[in-house]
Amino acid sequence: MARSNYTNRNSNYRGRRIFLITAFILVAVLAVWRLFSSSSSVEPHQSPINTTIAQANAEAPPASVIPDRSDEPQNLSPHTKSAEPEQAGRNAPKVKPEPPTPASTPVINGKAEKLLYEGRAALTGQDYITAREKISQAMALGLPRRKAKLAESLINQVSDFWLFSRRIFPNDPHCRRYRVASGDLLVNIGKKFNVPYQILMRINGIKKPSSLRAGQNIKVVQGPFHAVVDRKRFMMYVYLSEILVRVYPVSTGRPGRETPVGRWLVEVGKKQINPAWTDPDTGKHFYPDDKENPLGERWIGLKGLDGDAKGRNGFGIHGTIEPEKIGTASSRGCIRLLNKDVEELYDMLTEGKSRVQVVSGEL
Repeated sequence: MARSNYTNRNSNYRGRRIFLITAFILVAVLAVWRLFSSSSSVEPHQSPINTTIAQANAEAPPASVIPDRSDEPQNLSPHTKSAEPEQAGRNAPKVKPEPPTPASTPVINGKAEKLLYEGRAALTGQDYITAREKISQAMALGLPRRKAKLAESLINQVSDFWLFSRRIFPNDPHCRRYRVASGDLLVNIGKKFNVPYQILMRINGIKKPSSLRAGQNIKVVQGPFHAVVDRKRFMMYVYLSEILVRVYPVSTGRPGRETPVGRWLVEVGKKQINPAWTDPDTGKHFYPDDKENPLGERWIGLKGLDGDAKGRNGFGIHGTIEPEKIGTASSRGCIRLLNKDVEELYDMLTEGKSRVQVVSGEL
């Protein structure tokens, strides 16, 4: 009887041990399962580049909304009272579609966004040469519109430092120091470097060409400058070689009188400050400095070279007395800028050298 009781107690003890071991294993398995389940629910790591670009998006200035307004008088050569009318009705030859401009066909491009980030960081670090190259490359590859707007703003900021100042950076192949020789004229120095003498005055703070002195060191730029006009986005992009220098908002021709697509040459003898102009429709003549002169403060005459522009004349780039029309298709075919912008552009484009490419097709 005593042996039987001992056997029963021993059996009960072994049962409790098995139960405790099984329970411990179950608890351990449950703990491991909960640990792995918790690890798999952690948020993915966000790239620091994406984070910076997202912040750049938030800081990008919104595109301006400008109302569409009525027509402006026809823009013609300002050198005669009865200027030649635009040839809007002429049948132009068919041409292949023009290649896209840096901002005309924006695409989602990780490399472009990375270049934009690097360019912005270089600007912050005052490495202006790297900044202009990185941002120019980003624009050429194509950026989404909001990031393109940011890039345009950054390009204008960068150019204020490396171009529109007296500073010369050692790794800049486009700018250098020039020592004025006896008998040198500013206009001849400009011709030597394929730029208007006015840009040399602007960047060197020279008030009058006659103030140039032998032995003086001035900053010179190796030109010429060229421009691309995006007819659909109402933007002008100014280049020095492959480097994007300036971005300006513009107005182009209204429907039915669109600014012809193709290449144009800045025509020799057709740049003028404070131009006179006669409206061919009304015969009204506008004298220089007339506040009602639709051409504004500058006229840059263009000669069509190819595409729909071939053989066309009477077109040009000029200012405006109605800045609210900038950003609309409202002219009779010419390209209009704000007066402050066209004054700067006038100083950059060289007669017989600078080309203006109009792209983007129909609106």
